[in-house]
Amino acid sequence: MVEIEAIENVNRLRLLVHSSGIPLPIAFHTKDKGAEFASKARVGHTVAVLYADKHAFSDGSIGVRVGMAPNAKVGVFPYLRRCR
Repeated sequence: MVEIEAIENVNRLRLLVHSSGIPLPIAFHTKDKGAEFASKARVGHTVAVLYADKHAFSDGSIGVRVGMAPNAKVGVFPYLRRCR
């Protein structure tokens, strides 16, 4: 579980978070390009991705690509994560 620090929604939803101090993008490559989650996601909310697969993006960043694994589950919660 990580806190959403920034949201990009140009071609598809992309959440920017930090995990253990490392920048981590979460990109939605679903049929609706993340529209289901875009209405729920806000900066400061908590996101959890179960059964996430690491992905190397074309811009050189390493993150999570939602939509690749059929068993991946995503939850967005309106709670601030204060465990730092």
